Amino acid sequence: MAKLKKPRRTKPATRKEFSALEETCWKELTGAWRGMSPKAMVKPGACGAWSIKDVVNHIAAWQEATLKIMPILLRRGKLPAGEFGLKTFNAKHYWEDRSRALTASRDRLNKSRKKLLTALQRVPEKRLIDVKSQVGLWAKYSTYEHYDEHLFNVRDFRAGIERRKLAAG
Repeated sequence: MAKLKKPRRTKPATRKEFSALEETCWKELTGAWRGMSPKAMVKPGACGAWSIKDVVNHIAAWQEATLKIMPILLRRGKLPAGEFGLKTFNAKHYWEDRSRALTASRDRLNKSRKKLLTALQRVPEKRLIDVKSQVGLWAKYSTYEHYDEHLFNVRDFRAGIERRKLAAG
């Protein structure tokens, strides 16, 4: 079966478009795992060695980081050099979050998203949608782009589980 591809999204030109795109991508991502059993949600392989629960915690961790970083970016325009190395951040949070319960992981993601969206409402529109700025990049990559980054891994993983169920029959 061919791998699904990431959709091409129109870059938002207004706060309203940003919010609509975030909501669409959020619904697609959460819809991809909706109805899956808890056993399937914690099974490794959804995104490399990660389970869907790991992806949930991963997105929440980046949203929480964005909440801390956004005030710095709004004041200075950029982060100090060496802050937030991608691989280091992901590994650190994977190990910190691996024992978190599935329900707690879902609650964490819902809370971090709500807080982040509230915080982004205070970001000036021009800076929010300017993906050439650090503010716009962090807003984009902690919401709709990040959801899309993991969406098709989750869909492929779910499809694989469903194919195996059908084959076992």
